Amino acid sequence: MLSELPQLIRDKKVEKDDLMLILNYALLERLKSLDDGVKSLEKELGKRFKSLEREISALRSDVREMHKDLKEMRRELSEKIENMHKDMRERLDLINNQLRVLNANIASTYELTSKVVAMLMAKGTPLPS
Repeated sequence: MLSELPQLIRDKKVEKDDLMLILNYALLERLKSLDDGVKSLEKELGKRFKSLEREISALRSDVREMHKDLKEMRRELSEKIENMHKDMRERLDLINNQLRVLNANIASTYELTSKVVAMLMAKGTPLPS
């Protein structure tokens, strides 16, 4: 009907009041159509927003779980490093003690060897080459 309106106006078959009613009605219909489009868009955006909220909630849950796992891994790693330090200190202490014993044995051997050499020299016995 709106496409015929210009011709009807030129032919003066439509009164000004009727024209105003027709245009207001057409405008009202267009506004209803736009309102329906806006409502549809709001509904779609609402669905997308809820979907994003669910995804964000899931991501938060994943981040919490990862944080928990990282804390546990950090604790385990710290414990392993501490155990390695303890083991290394124990091994170094063992090596230190063995070196002290070895040093004492070397000192005793040197002392005995010195006494044997001194006795042999006192008796005039030649030393083996």
